[in-house]
This record gives sequence, structure tokens and C-alpha cells, in this order.
Amino acid sequence: MTAPSVRPDVPTGAARTDEQLRELLRAAAPKHDVPGAVLAVSHGGERFAGAYGVANSRAHLEMTTDTLIPVGSFAKVWTAVLVMQLVDEGVVDLDDPIRRHLPEFVLADAKAAERVTIRHLLTHTGGFYGDSFEDFGPGDDAPARYVAALERAAQLHEPGELFSYCNAGFIVLGHLVAKVRGGTWEEQIRSRVMRPLGLRDVALNGDEAVLFRNSVGHVVTSGRPRIVPRWESLRCGSAAGAMLRMSAESALTFCEAHVRQGRGANGKTLLSARSTAAMHHDWVDVPGSTLSDQWGIGWALWDWDGSVAFGHDGEFRGQAILIRNVAEHHLTVVLAVNGGRAREMYDDVVPALIEQLTGVRAPRTPGLPRDPTPVDARRYAGTYQGPDCQYTVTPAPDGRTLLVTTTDPRKPQGHEDGSPDHYVRLAGDTFIQKSHKRGTDRILSFVGDDHGVAVYLHNSRAYARA
Repeated sequence: MTAPSVRPDVPTGAARTDEQLRELLRAAAPKHDVPGAVLAVSHGGERFAGAYGVANSRAHLEMTTDTLIPVGSFAKVWTAVLVMQLVDEGVVDLDDPIRRHLPEFVLADAKAAERVTIRHLLTHTGGFYGDSFEDFGPGDDAPARYVAALERAAQLHEPGELFSYCNAGFIVLGHLVAKVRGGTWEEQIRSRVMRPLGLRDVALNGDEAVLFRNSVGHVVTSGRPRIVPRWESLRCGSAAGAMLRMSAESALTFCEAHVRQGRGANGKTLLSARSTAAMHHDWVDVPGSTLSDQWGIGWALWDWDGSVAFGHDGEFRGQAILIRNVAEHHLTVVLAVNGGRAREMYDDVVPALIEQLTGVRAPRTPGLPRDPTPVDARRYAGTYQGPDCQYTVTPAPDGRTLLVTTTDPRKPQGHEDGSPDHYVRLAGDTFIQKSHKRGTDRILSFVGDDHGVAVYLHNSRAYARA
């Protein structure tokens, strides 16, 4: 059963205080096993922030609003900004083939590699496998070495055919920026994003992070938080989200520039209004996902009762950041947690807060239908496979449930990762797990039609029917 949401008592004007945000966190966090959290809001030119709990339970370090948190894939939006600055200057065009600027970009399907454009990479429509996390060391050459290794990356679908989340595409874009500008991705972030916006509470790697107050990830067992022992990730993946850390208030400052059509709150220009609008344009639909409704350039997009919202989530070693913006209401909300159930915490706090501040109804994660509809499994049954995962879909005897067995094709034949997960129809070709198990897909969709059968299973990544 989903816990009832916390209704924020957030009136307008000066009475909307940091303490009220702290109270929201204090009420919600224990229900979701969250050891520490920060909630920050920018609305109509005013900013508020509150913190709760511990940043590091082992060190008994309190969580504060200036504590640095790893932002994971939110870094992809920062990389997208660097690319759009190149577009503003006429150095690249969104529809340039990436090989025009990076001839070293090669995929297992050489012809597909020739057709992949910058826009494809920015919108996760390049079609190639994007979840290889090989370590190429800590040197400045790590991203270039990663890009060279993509010659082994399989093609999952045609470039531009559909959305399939691709970490590797943003590593390629980071390498593009570094090569065209000279230097490293980190140097470009510092000079072309941090400096114009006046950002200080940002660390681009572990060496910088130790100079700040930091949050660490936690796993909560029987109500007791234990820290996640690993601190850093792969240098090659920085542009996709492996290294970047910042305070929630620095995330607010970055987002304010996007709400303000490319201009920071300090009046400095980050992007042209045209490029900012392009980042908020719905370039591709995201099939039946809780990830987003559509995808722009860098940003995930939602249609909330006619209001366009944009944002991005990031996860890293037990921590998560969830960011939502509604430009027409000059609103940004940042929620960061360092353990527990981040999505449930978001559902408990953020939609009610947004509605109270703007009147816009932000949906929560959907729940199970009370009376699942019958399913003609002939459209869905079969095997769907990618380089890292194989899904076998079979009908259950009740005629309303799909049984989905997940295996890893890289493991010895016959090795299964557990009993089948049970899914019922949520709407159309989208299914929801009946009893969600951590580490499994809450939502699955089926995409395409080949003589009445689905072509892909989609869970933010596309897996083709075998």
C-alpha cells in the first residue's frame, strides 16, 4: 500500500520558510528509510531550502543545504548545455553526423555509425548499446579510449527510430566538446557553466569533493543505515554522470537559467533563448515510462495538465536527485536523498508541493489497477534480448497477467536470475509489476507491430524481439 502523501502547508509570501521544508522532510523521510535529504525550491524569484538527517551516518555528519551530493545522470543536462553552446556559436549543427567531428566514432554496425547525428545522441535515439562501463583509467584520455572501444557496441535499433536511454552517447558528446574546444570536459564545465552562473559548491571529481562537506550513499537494513563503501566511479563516464557533485542550491541555480530562457539569476547568459527552447522541445516520445512522457535535448519532459514540465533524475551509489521545473510558473524543485526509497519519497513530498505552489497537478508514480483487464498475450509473448539482458514473456493462466523472466545472456546457459515477475496491464501496451521487487522494472511497455506482435520490450531501454 502506498503511504499517504505529506500535504505541505506552504502559504504564499514570506511565510513560506525554510523551516516548513524541513518539516516536510522530517515527516516523510522516516517512512521511506531515507537517512538524509535536502529539499530546495526556487519560485518566482524566491529561494527556500531545508535539510534533514545525516549526510554520513558513520561520521555522524549532519545533512545541510550546502552538502554536496552526487547528481548522477543530471550531469547529462550539463553536457547538453556545452553542446548547445557550440550550436549557438555555429561550430556544430544538431543534425551533423557525429563522425563529421569525431571520425574515430565507430560502432559494430559501421553503416549505422555513419548515420548517428548529434541530435540522436542528445535525445537518446542513437540506437546503439549504451551501458558498457569498462574502466579506462583516471587519465584525461579515458573518454577518448572509451569512444574508441564503441567499435564493439551492438546496434539495438535504427538511429532515430525510437528512444532508448544511452549513457554511452553522452560520453561521446563529452568527448566531442573536449576535442572541439581543446582541453577536457571538466575544464569546459568549469569555464562555460560554473563561471557564468557563479557556481562554487560544485566538485568535478573526488579530489575536489574532499574540499567540501559531502553526502555518502546508504543502504538501510532493519531501520539501520549503512554507508555504501565506494566513493567514485569511472573517469571516462564523467560527461554521463559518473563524477559530478553539487549542493542542491547549486542545482537550483543551474536550473533557474533554463527557466529564465537561458539567462542565470545573475543576468549572465548561459545559452541563447533559441537553444534553451530547443532543449525543452519534445523531440521524441518515451514509450509508457515513468521516466518521462517525452524527451528533449538533455531534459526529460512531462505534460502536466497542459503545463510543460522538464527535469532529470540522477542516481549514484545509493543516492538520488530528482529535479522538476515548470517554466511558466518560474518554479524549480530539487529533492536529494542519500538512501532509502527515493521515488516513494518524491511521490510523498514533491507533487503536493508543486500543486500547492502553482496549482499544477504533478502525477505520482502510478499504482496497481484495481481490476486488471484481460490480456491477449499473443502480442507480447516471446523473448526480447539485448547485450546485457534477456526477457522471456509468457502468459499466466489467469489471462490477465504476463510472467516476465529476466536472464543475463553473458552468464552460463540456463542461469536464471530468479522466478518470473508478474505484470498486469496499466494502460494500452504498458504493464506494471504486481509486487515490485527492488532492482527490477516497475513498468514495462511493448512497442511496434509486426503482424500483430510487439517488436520491442521497453523499460527506458529497447530490447528487440529475438
